[in-house]
Amino acid sequence: MTFPHPKLGPFEGDNDKWCKHASAEFTRTVTSVGLEAADWDDAHLAVAHLLGFVICAMADAGRRGDGQQIMPDLLEKVRPMLDGLMAGTIVVHFPNEIRPHLTVLSGGKSDRLAEV
Repeated sequence: MTFPHPKLGPFEGDNDKWCKHASAEFTRTVTSVGLEAADWDDAHLAVAHLLGFVICAMADAGRRGDGQQIMPDLLEKVRPMLDGLMAGTIVVHFPNEIRPHLTVLSGGKSDRLAEV
């Protein structure tokens, strides 16, 4: 997987795969760590993430657009989540290509090696 693919938008082909990867890593390394930290309030973390979104979205608008408004493809990507928040409903998205996080492999150490 490579990023960016210069002829694709940020949510097309390999660029979309990279977006999903980056989102999962951000959630693992930033969001989860903040939620586990004793000195972070969950509401403060939510506001910090939303402010980060606005800043990144406007930086993207400056790079890909005229800098005046969030790009339509980015809004299309986040609108289902925002609509769910505004309506007070829970929005769950199921990706098209769900893959296991762990893969069971046959083989491994033999019992004889475990006794040594």
